[in-house]
Amino acid sequence: MELLEPFRATAVILQESVKILPKNGKLIALILVPSVVLYSLFFLLFSFSYKSLFRDMLMRESFIPLSSPGSEEFTNALARLKEDVGLMFVVEVIVLLAYWIISLLSVTASVSVSAITNSGGSGNLSCKEFALMVIRACKRSLITGFYTTLLGSGYFFFVLTMAAPLFMFSDFGLGYVPSSIIWYAVFAYLLYVYLSVVWILSIVVSVIEENTYGLEALGKASGLIKGKRAQGFILSAAFVVLSVIMFQGFRIIRGHNWLKNDVLFGLFSVNLSFMIKLFEFVGYTILYFHCKKHHENNPYNKFSQRRKQRAQPSLRLFGILKEAFKVSIRNGRPLLFILFILFSSQAMIRYANTRIFLPIAKDFVAKSQNLPKNETMFDADPALFQAFLKDMRHIFAYAFVALSFLCLVVVFSAAASVHSTFEAYTAKVLSLKEMLSGTRGRWKRGLKTSIWMILIGAASAALFFFMFGIAGVMAEGSALNILVSIVMILGYHNLFYLCSLWMFSLVISVIEDELSGLKAISEATQLMRGKGMQGIVLTVLLMLLRGAIPGVFSFLQSTAPATENAKLTVVIDLAISIPESLAFCMWILFAFVVYTLFYHECKVRKTAASYDPIAVVGDL
Repeated sequence: MELLEPFRATAVILQESVKILPKNGKLIALILVPSVVLYSLFFLLFSFSYKSLFRDMLMRESFIPLSSPGSEEFTNALARLKEDVGLMFVVEVIVLLAYWIISLLSVTASVSVSAITNSGGSGNLSCKEFALMVIRACKRSLITGFYTTLLGSGYFFFVLTMAAPLFMFSDFGLGYVPSSIIWYAVFAYLLYVYLSVVWILSIVVSVIEENTYGLEALGKASGLIKGKRAQGFILSAAFVVLSVIMFQGFRIIRGHNWLKNDVLFGLFSVNLSFMIKLFEFVGYTILYFHCKKHHENNPYNKFSQRRKQRAQPSLRLFGILKEAFKVSIRNGRPLLFILFILFSSQAMIRYANTRIFLPIAKDFVAKSQNLPKNETMFDADPALFQAFLKDMRHIFAYAFVALSFLCLVVVFSAAASVHSTFEAYTAKVLSLKEMLSGTRGRWKRGLKTSIWMILIGAASAALFFFMFGIAGVMAEGSALNILVSIVMILGYHNLFYLCSLWMFSLVISVIEDELSGLKAISEATQLMRGKGMQGIVLTVLLMLLRGAIPGVFSFLQSTAPATENAKLTVVIDLAISIPESLAFCMWILFAFVVYTLFYHECKVRKTAASYDPIAVVGDL
């Protein structure tokens, strides 16, 4: 019976959602009618303008082979073709942005109506009061919608990246897709539905709760859905199944006269999917209230319930760096143990590169040179092509194993160094046994937070590449240089901020027991308010220090005396590469120490009255 409980609870949510809609029919109609009209207008605008531009582009393209290269006709045809491509790109961007904004505005309005009705609010709410309520919530939902879109895009690129090795290990045939690819696609989509539960609920949170939006809303939603995630997944899956049934039904009846026209069919499908989406958010609004009721007596942040600690003075930027050196020296024994683990893992990877990776890479390069130059790879000798493909698969497999191993080592080292540094700074220096016992379980939270930050980083990178594309299409000459410069400045600022946020979130997920993933990232954004620039400057300084390490050792290698003695050359290389690897490992530990102290400063600043860091286990 316990297995059926989430299904029963989901059925109750759907039943309550259906009952809510007729109670405020006037407001529901006020949402649906303008939204459907705007959706239809933009769809028709996109359909007719895109088809017209596409026909014009094909016509201009047909003139290019008839013109001699370098002639005036050829240049004009290329210029007009580029203009058509730019216009098509602009039309696509405008329509997508319009759909996104209309959808979020409609979702905001529907969630507001559902929340009012579910809370026992008056059904006689005037249109003016309702419009003011929606306008106030629009800013929050738009910001949260931007972050959820960013996470969705990051997940898409992450899935594509992880699919690359799978494509290399699969054998394709004409009209045949391997079952491994199909199962991977199904798993990726189910995981997307599972993750989107938090993303959808975060938009509901940002609409209902004032001053909660963006990453903070995502963190709040991640905390609320705890214990109810199965219901959210079943609810989302139910709407996916409903959409598939409706789409397949339209495909069956498309043969009728009223749906033969592609434009009418597209118009009907777009508006129906929009209405299903609105109903889904009504269901998630009911789920939100169920989650609130479930977590009434469960505090969101238990971090303030701690023991007494040694009072520490407030530190500024260079004070944090100075104190980081002192704490590192004071906490020397645990940090030396972590340094040994990091350095050993680096040495193992270097040895594996020499013994495993380099022979495969050399064989891969040699076989690639034997492939035909003027033909496709599939026209080559089958035995040669299979050997080439086998080496490529081995390279992908080795890279995946090596990166996974290094990631686990770095996350464990981060958890151990942050935990021991925090205790050394606020309580006492831990022994190795205390550090290892305290690190147990913390590295998993750090790994979860890092995965979410990878998704955000991948989506941010894709967004800035998209902005470069827009700048290249919409501007030329000096205007293009100005736009590219602005995008690059914003890109570097975003890069350093994300690095700072990643480190800060990782520290939070290690120190605070209840926070990981989106909740840790949400807490990091709140703590860094007013301190964001200081975090960026710390990141820049650490990056400069990181860049100086290979620069110094490259200079030392260039000044080393030249010799024909092979053994002496190996000794010189080892004398430079070993200290370089050691310096890099020390830099990693120092960066975690710096951000642990930065976290302490931000926490003290925000909750000076109630903040009590974790005391060491066994402190008497």
